[in-house]
Amino acid sequence: MKTYSAHLRLLPLVVALIGSGCAGALPTLEMEAARSSIRDAERANALQYAPELFKSATDRVAKAEVLMQSNRNHRARRLIELADAEAQLAEAISDAEHSEASINSLQSVQPVAAPQAAAGAARTVVYTNAIDE
Repeated sequence: MKTYSAHLRLLPLVVALIGSGCAGALPTLEMEAARSSIRDAERANALQYAPELFKSATDRVAKAEVLMQSNRNHRARRLIELADAEAQLAEAISDAEHSEASINSLQSVQPVAAPQAAAGAARTVVYTNAIDE
């Protein structure tokens, strides 16, 4: 009987620990990181190059904010982590698309200049060889 009452006295402590473990700490640092990633993606023109990912990231952050207000911090943290990853991916896609556009732009100009440069280089080689002989 003595051990049973000792367990009953520990029950409120166990319930309190379990309850606090479910909620977890507010994911404020994670939220700030996700918001920063979203700002970076926006600066990289993710709305133009990866609009679905960008919208998904911003929607997840908004949902996480609601979850945090209802003390569902574990679920909010998971949404924030996904939002951060999506924003980073949107930024990477935007950067890649921008780089590809720059390369294509340079390639359209390059063929005109390349034959002239090659001809100049050939003349230099021929002239140098003539001097050596």
